[in-house]
Amino acid sequence: GLRWGLYQEIGPGTEYEYPDGIPDREAFFVDSVGFELLEPMQFYQGLEPRIAFRYLVNSDFSIKTAFNRNFQYLQIASNSSAGLPIDRWVLADRYIRPIQSDQISLGLFRNFQQNRWEFSLEGYYKDLKNVIDLRNGAQVLFTDQVETEIFSGAGWGYGVEALLRKNTGKTTGWLAYTWSRAWRKIKGVSLGEAYNPRFDRPHDVSLVLNHEFSKSWSAGLTFVYSSGLAVSFPVGSYQLDNQNVPLFSNFRNQDRFPDYHRMDASITWRNADKGRRWKGSWNFSVYNIYGRKNPFAYEFRTIYNNDYRVGPNDEQVLSSRPGVVMTYLFTFLPSITYNFHF
Repeated sequence: GLRWGLYQEIGPGTEYEYPDGIPDREAFFVDSVGFELLEPMQFYQGLEPRIAFRYLVNSDFSIKTAFNRNFQYLQIASNSSAGLPIDRWVLADRYIRPIQSDQISLGLFRNFQQNRWEFSLEGYYKDLKNVIDLRNGAQVLFTDQVETEIFSGAGWGYGVEALLRKNTGKTTGWLAYTWSRAWRKIKGVSLGEAYNPRFDRPHDVSLVLNHEFSKSWSAGLTFVYSSGLAVSFPVGSYQLDNQNVPLFSNFRNQDRFPDYHRMDASITWRNADKGRRWKGSWNFSVYNIYGRKNPFAYEFRTIYNNDYRVGPNDEQVLSSRPGVVMTYLFTFLPSITYNFHF
């Protein structure tokens, strides 16, 4: 197939002019141009071909390969520190070009026992152009000149995905494993060397099981595991106004969060009375059944009186030291849900 993508940025908005036409927060803009409501600003277009082939070895075994190109006109810029994630969605404009993504894939697909079981193994490679990332110390939340806080460059990724699925019987579900890597190489970031973006997670495992005890009762179990996020931990600190300020390496995302994993469980009761005009079900579930404390963020700061809850002005400060405070969102979380439909 072939698709033709068109993108038009429209006002209201402002475009800034920079020396030599290059956005730089160290240099002031030399002029600006304002655009009225619905006035055309920046325009992009691109052809997006898609090619796919399937070879049927027999009724249960097939080989598939595909190529596709996509243009993405909306990107997300994320910080790489271990603190609270700060994201800003950025539309393509005069200075930020749309991402061009080219991907090829090859997969093997096999069914067993009259489609009771499915197995697939698929590999892919993706090439990216015009990907963006934040410069060190970027401030993107309260600025109209976000282009001065962003660098753009190239990226690539590759991986292998395996899936085993059971489709029929009282017990159904699937087991999936993915090994993948994502890379970026952007001038001005990580000294121009290749690095892993925040979302690079080499290993990912998902296990989903569902069992029907009767027409009314069923149970489900889900387990997920993935490698930790790629982040930048401080390599040192310095004192400023009696506060420890973290110092980061010039190389991006050399560290990782601990691996993420959790298990969820649920029991469902359904109304099996065929005479009713509506059907309902009760679902009793537990999120993170073994209470895993998966880190959401790390804060590197001064700890007073060996208690992370104490601030410098809360009470008499007897001691202080550099420390790390981990934030997590949920551990053991039960819930009850009622669903109905006509």
